[in-house]
This record gives sequence, structure tokens and C-alpha cells, in this order.
Amino acid sequence: MPAATEPDTNQTDANGNGNAEGPRRSSLVQERSRRTRQELVNAAVKLWTERGFESGVETTTVEEIARAAGVTKGTFYFHFAHKEDVLLEMSLTTSDAVSEVANSAARSGATIDEIVLRSFAEMARRTEKMPRTAIARTISEFYKHPARDREHSLTRQAFPSLIEAAQERGELPADADPRDIADMLNALMITAVEGWVHGAYPRLAPELAYRVRVLFAGVRSEHAS
Repeated sequence: MPAATEPDTNQTDANGNGNAEGPRRSSLVQERSRRTRQELVNAAVKLWTERGFESGVETTTVEEIARAAGVTKGTFYFHFAHKEDVLLEMSLTTSDAVSEVANSAARSGATIDEIVLRSFAEMARRTEKMPRTAIARTISEFYKHPARDREHSLTRQAFPSLIEAAQERGELPADADPRDIADMLNALMITAVEGWVHGAYPRLAPELAYRVRVLFAGVRSEHAS
């Protein structure tokens, strides 16, 4: 029996015209996959919150998460290799939303200082809605795979190109490395969130804003001619 193959979404009819059903079907499949992935995240977070993130991630099985999301265990593993990857997905969801804020600010003509401050304010707003124990566990996962997770971080994904554009506008020194600055932004963001989780300050956004101002002042001073 021949192996099953994916349907051809680019078929043409007898007259050589493109089949509009193909792309539409593909779009529906992608949307369904995205929705299933989000349902798995929601189910895992709900179970972990009920059981406590300190031990809930370990004590909750993949079967329980899949059952709570109404899918099979195989479907879970289609989307995630490990339970802990759901934690990374939580941070990536926030990163996507914050990246859009950054790009929108850039399109509006904002300076790099304004772009980063608006982005971090949005990140703080979303972070403060999550249980602190969930954020603490996400950070602990970051420290297990810092190089991998840094590559997927908001700052490494969105900011280098925005920093380069700011350098071209003369807002930041041209001889500073954009990726170095992005990495420093990532480090100050993580440690600020970590401090907030442990109660070092009541609100995250003001602490992030202070750190961004200090970092940019230092970059400009260090590379001043």
C-alpha cells in the first residue's frame, strides 16, 4: 500500500487555472494547528497553576495535559518535544506580541529609546498578569538552555535590526555592536523580571525603564568620540 502524501494545495484545473481551494484549505489547517497548540498551552498552564508550578510541571503528565486539551498524547508530541517546551511557548507568545509593539513604534517614527521603552512596558504588562511562580519556572528553564533560549528571545529576534536603523539615524554610536546591545537588553530584562518575581520591587515596568535608560547612557558614553 503506497504511503499517504500531503494533498497538493497548488493543483490547477483543466484550463490551467490555480485551485483556490488549496491555499484556503492550507490556511484552515494552519489555523487549526495554531489553535490546538494554544489549547495545549492553556491546559498545561491551568493544571500547573492548580498544582503549583514549583512541583506541578514534574508531577503533571503529558497524558493529563493532552486529555485536558481534548487531544491525544501523539498530538502533544507533534507540537512539543517536552513538557518544559510549553514554558518556552508561553514566553514566545509574549515575545511575538511585544515584537509587534516594537515594529509599530518603529513605523511611527519613534526613537530607539521610545521603541524599547514601549516594548518593555508591554512585556511588563503581560508578565504581571501571569502567576509569579509560572514566571519563576520559565526563568529557571532559560538558565538550563541560555544559548538556545537567547536566540529565540524578543531582544535577539527584534532589536538588532532596530538598533542598526537607530545607528543610521545617529541615535546610537555607529561602532557599537547591535547584537551586543540586544544581548545586554536581554540580560537586564531577565534579571529585572527575576527581581520582580521575588518581590524586589512592586512594579516591573518602572524598573525596566530605569535599566534601559542606564544601558543606553552607558553605550553612548563608552563609544563617545
